[in-house]
Amino acid sequence: MFDSSLSSLYSKLAKKQEELRRLQEIIPELEQLFSDFVLNSAVCLEPSLAADAWKGDIASDFDEFRNKEVYDSYKQILDEQFPQLFLMIQTKIESLLEKISDLHSAIAAAEAADLEEKEAKALRGK
Repeated sequence: MFDSSLSSLYSKLAKKQEELRRLQEIIPELEQLFSDFVLNSAVCLEPSLAADAWKGDIASDFDEFRNKEVYDSYKQILDEQFPQLFLMIQTKIESLLEKISDLHSAIAAAEAADLEEKEAKALRGK
């Protein structure tokens, strides 16, 4: 019994553990990106345009675009997309931990069944 069933379980376990490792490794990188994004939020409102250099409808349109489109998009990334991403990763990590636990249980059960089968064969052989 050990051959296919147990090796398949071990293979699945290794894949799930690798997925978990990769997700856990990406969290600090994403946290750093989020921090950088927060620190640089004012950059999307630059350059500051002096009233004497920049006048009229074009200046107003530019300021409106920068404040409404660019900054609002930036804020959406900060306030919605980053939190959603962190939540998705955390949810996936929790799911993987559960699957890994289930696989450990399945492996233990398969190993116990394999041992039982070997012991039964040994008893029949005597």
